[in-house]
Amino acid sequence: MKGFKTILFNGLLVVAGALLPYLAGIDWTEYVSPTVALIVAGAINIGLRFVTTTAVGRPE
Repeated sequence: MKGFKTILFNGLLVVAGALLPYLAGIDWTEYVSPTVALIVAGAINIGLRFVTTTAVGRPE
């Protein structure tokens, strides 16, 4: 799993954002604007890159 956590996290964000309205009937845009969601996701990604020790996609 090492080297793929950031990619997996991003994929989960995309899938969750797309499926949330269909599975739970929750419209996330009522709570957070798309711009804020993008900024939060970017900030989390930057934070993940600071705490990871390997290059993206390289399990070594």
